[in-house]
Amino acid sequence: MHVTEQTFEIGFACDPGDELLSIGDIHGYADLLDALLDRAEAIPRVPGLDRKIILTGDLIDRGSQSLRCLDLAIAAAERLESEVIGLLGNHEQFLRIALEEIDEISDLAAGNWIRNGGGAVIEELLAIYPGKGLDVPAALGPARLAWLKSLRSHFRSGQVIAVHAGLNPSIPLAEFLAQPWLVNFRGFRESAHWAWVRDPFLDHVPKNGEGHHGLFVVHGHTVPNDDTVPIADQIRRARVNLDAGSYKTGRARMVRIVGNQATLFEAVA
Repeated sequence: MHVTEQTFEIGFACDPGDELLSIGDIHGYADLLDALLDRAEAIPRVPGLDRKIILTGDLIDRGSQSLRCLDLAIAAAERLESEVIGLLGNHEQFLRIALEEIDEISDLAAGNWIRNGGGAVIEELLAIYPGKGLDVPAALGPARLAWLKSLRSHFRSGQVIAVHAGLNPSIPLAEFLAQPWLVNFRGFRESAHWAWVRDPFLDHVPKNGEGHHGLFVVHGHTVPNDDTVPIADQIRRARVNLDAGSYKTGRARMVRIVGNQATLFEAVA
């Protein structure tokens, strides 16, 4: 595993007491997550700063090691001796809604989850608990369920916000971030939700220094082929996309932010 890095000045600053390390979409490729956690562990501590690890969502689905990804996330606080903040990606959202067992709402979420990579998680669970009548909550176990239930919509430090998909420039920030995780996907509008938004966020060019609702956005959700804005231009547009397309490219990204300095790491399998 090889890890590259490049440094930028982002024009916005996190809280002066924080050191942020954010990791993007992993999608069941646990070796990539392990490599980025190793790299984070190797970064020398800055005296007086509180190191926070933010996982921006979509740890699961598509790859063959979603369970190990969840276990690595759960163990990361002890491993890195840091606070770990998990954000809800749209794939974890599918699973959580499916587990709620709310008639049509959960059935629709479960179907969407299976069709969009959740079948790989079912295969993992069946390999451990073979036979008919798989009980998904019991198979996941209490620790993984507790992790899924702890996931947040966003995390903010100073002028930096981490959110799975992005922010909608045309919807007031508080209103947008207040959207519930428990949604009915029938008639659902992706652009109005923090776990799903692409258009108009990805193409938005904020006025110089204004950012997205005054913030620099750390996000994932959109693979490089669909987010055609180069990293340097993303930085100028007050955002950085941590989705490196792991399941297509064998790559995953992490960004470290201290003050207004950002270092982007990319693990390459």
